[in-house]
This record gives sequence, structure tokens and C-alpha cells, in this order.
Amino acid sequence: MVQYERGGVWVVVAHGAYDLDSIGRLTQALETAAAKHPRVIVDASGVTFADSTFRAGLRAVRAFTSERAGPPVGRGHPCAPVVSGASNV
Repeated sequence: MVQYERGGVWVVVAHGAYDLDSIGRLTQALETAAAKHPRVIVDASGVTFADSTFRAGLRAVRAFTSERAGPPVGRGHPCAPVVSGASNV
């Protein structure tokens, strides 16, 4: 799984389809990233399908990182996950 730092934020690049049977690798990457970095963004531009387990994983990481980093940057609901590249999902 591709991951990198940009501007003080850790980026995890998700790609492919995610459901209950395939979410494990992404969940592990997000949990590891959240344990090491105060801000984590998921680049979902390569995601072709995502069910509710994908969203639940994002929310869990968001809650964990928000506790340490403070309020989210930008607009939006404070409990909403930050996802980039999801316009075609």
C-alpha cells in the first residue's frame, strides 16, 4: 500500500474495492498510520467500490487522530472523515 508524507500530513493511498472481506489491509495501514502520525488523509481516487466497512474504518481513524491533533482543518462536520479523490466512487 502506497503511503507518504506531504506537508505534515501522512497520506494513505487506497485503491480497488473494499468490503468486509477486503478491508483488512487498509484498516491495518490506517491504524498503523494513526498510531504514528497526528493527521492522516486517505487518497481514495483509486477506489472502485466501498461499502460501509470502508466508511467505518475512516471514522475510527478520524476519531483516534482527532483526539491528538485537535479540530479538523477546513470545512465540514467535525466527525466526517477526510477523504480526497472520492468524486468518482
